[in-house]
Amino acid sequence: LVLRLDPGFKLSRLQEVVHEVAGAHPILRAPIRRGLGAPHYRLDPPGPFPQVTEHAGGARRETLPPVFEELLNGVMEPRRGELLRFDAVPYDDGCVDLAMTWLHMLFDGSGSEYFATRLAEIEAGTRSIADLAPSEEIASASQTGLRGRGEQARAWQQQFRALAAHPPRSLAGPLRREPQSLEFDLTSFDPPESEQIGERARTLAGFLTPMLFYLAATIRAHDAVFRARGARPESYVVPLPVDLRAKGGEPAIFRTRVSMLWFQARADEVDNLETLLARLKQQRKELIRSGSVAAGLAAMDFARFAPKHLYAQMARRDFSGELCSFFFAFTDQFMPDCEYFFGARVRNGFHVPSVPPSPGSSAILSLRGDRLNLTHVRQRGVFRGGELDIFREQLKRDVLGTT
Repeated sequence: LVLRLDPGFKLSRLQEVVHEVAGAHPILRAPIRRGLGAPHYRLDPPGPFPQVTEHAGGARRETLPPVFEELLNGVMEPRRGELLRFDAVPYDDGCVDLAMTWLHMLFDGSGSEYFATRLAEIEAGTRSIADLAPSEEIASASQTGLRGRGEQARAWQQQFRALAAHPPRSLAGPLRREPQSLEFDLTSFDPPESEQIGERARTLAGFLTPMLFYLAATIRAHDAVFRARGARPESYVVPLPVDLRAKGGEPAIFRTRVSMLWFQARADEVDNLETLLARLKQQRKELIRSGSVAAGLAAMDFARFAPKHLYAQMARRDFSGELCSFFFAFTDQFMPDCEYFFGARVRNGFHVPSVPPSPGSSAILSLRGDRLNLTHVRQRGVFRGGELDIFREQLKRDVLGTT
């Protein structure tokens, strides 16, 4: 998570508040262990307190500082309780780029935004540390009991394996044993462009499902690169995260409350944006009616107890080595309730998530006020030669409606 801050940021105060919050909520520094079952926290003894580190900045640029790329490729140590950290890069003009890095077991993307917003509220005096998060757990999306959840998980597995009839391919190729080495860039559309794109998304995809518009454009951007290579896949398969938090009330923070809807588009459905959108909208209706949201959650609950190598075995057996074409998310408004963060106005903000070497490409879109942001994270070497330009140009043509 990245915040681009105007002058006035109080770094030392952030360290104080983070220290106080971690003292009151030990889950923020609880070592994570994994034995025969699911990963679990060990609150005793606790790990080190989360740190706020300052890095040299110099003259401010529109691009993100190189140290953020190092952080994206860094490795946290959950076994010793390193789950959260902050890194600040101050510039000569007083502006600051701030990165909050966390382990996904601590909270999901929405939870990270809620957590950062709560920190700002604590510093502003509008929230107490004790009221950081609701104490009760969110009710499960399924109330069917263990047997029912087992049936849901099996149904999800059958749906998932049906995707293999037209196996996906990614630009990175099948699962590989090379180390993760990520790079990223940010495309931030200006307010008039963002308004134009938003209106086009609502017109073509509907007021309630603009994410399908952005998903369709991103599929076609990857397809443009495959076309340039002269080797299109049979289909594109993309998991779309679904936030399961109830609307209204206090949202849970220290829970990963996400399921997945898996979309598939065959190559002949990708040629036309509106044809692709119609296919994605029909799939969404079918997936929701079939109970895929609850089934996906049940499958993920059972998967926590499974060894990691089972995922690789499934990919090799059913999908010829690949589970999806790329990662994607549209998170709508980013931290909408946080105008100031520790004394500084939030000029912009967005997510920069990691992605495995395969599929090797991830596109995350979000809105900060009246500005649309696209973060493209990728494994180094996946996009070759002028392929990044092909990807960006196709995506911009589709979202802006230009020729």
